[in-house]
Amino acid sequence: MLRVLTGLLLAVCVGGAVADDQAVQKELEKFQGHWIIESVEEKGRKLSSEEIGDNRLTFTRDKYVQTFNKQMVEEGSIKLDLSRKPAWIDLVITSGSDKGKTQLGIYEFVGETLRICTARPGEGERPASFDGQKHIIFTLKRDKK
Repeated sequence: MLRVLTGLLLAVCVGGAVADDQAVQKELEKFQGHWIIESVEEKGRKLSSEEIGDNRLTFTRDKYVQTFNKQMVEEGSIKLDLSRKPAWIDLVITSGSDKGKTQLGIYEFVGETLRICTARPGEGERPASFDGQKHIIFTLKRDKK
């Protein structure tokens, strides 16, 4: 009897994991492609368009590349947790000046706009809300070119 219950519990857990993985894969599809960073707010200060420059993110599967004026400045992978509200995103940085650090954040899609609110790379406090006074808010628009 105990084996049957253990087997059923395992089947439910594995089935839930598969469903969660499918949901994450579907969510990752929304990220795919090229995005232009339109605005950045940190500590209540919005960066000027000159400071932002030609800053872009490209997502391919669970990987990202950030370019600034057509030069690669950072790359890494993303991990999503859809069970959290707002949904969580971890940017695991594999190259660039913050290589080896993880940037904890939250995100939301509003039409063709992606908003990501993060802590500084390597800081352990994940934002609970889109608060540009305490954290960094990136607003990205899908590049339709």
